[in-house]
Amino acid sequence: MATTCGGGGAEGGADIKNRVKPLVIGWAMNVEPVLVDATNSVYQFSAYGAIEAVTTLYERGSDFGASVGDYANYTDLVAATIPPGRWGTCLAEGMVRLGAPAYGVITGDIKGHKVGATTPRLTGAIINALASISGVSSGSIETSTLTTLDSDVPYNINLALFEQITFLDIARRLAL
Repeated sequence: MATTCGGGGAEGGADIKNRVKPLVIGWAMNVEPVLVDATNSVYQFSAYGAIEAVTTLYERGSDFGASVGDYANYTDLVAATIPPGRWGTCLAEGMVRLGAPAYGVITGDIKGHKVGATTPRLTGAIINALASISGVSSGSIETSTLTTLDSDVPYNINLALFEQITFLDIARRLAL
């Protein structure tokens, strides 16, 4: 998994240099994002491409209400005028921005990393997405086996990774 460079902005400050970038796949609830830009109150839920949605954002368990909008990239998100007590998203980069600094823990209900138009929810599809994110060649993945896994075990799962792990280790855990 990739790590933050600590150079500021979307890459986080020196305080989080070399921290593993977060990844959310599936519909995960109550996920605590990484504060990447304290000056602008920008948090990141998932850093490996676009996410489907942030359905609800909370501060200390209290719902912020609806987002004021979605912005194309980090620069547009930071430049947006977001009133205090409100929030906006940059789904393309898996980020949210608060209109004022947080007073408590920020969490959210997330429809995570998108493959196509939606986030994968079944184990085999998630393993396949992780392979792609990890740079594993599609020729090295037995997709028919993953499809069979999804047919035989059709249960939705959610995955939120905030620590270093190899593709092989997480794929084994999920398959078991």
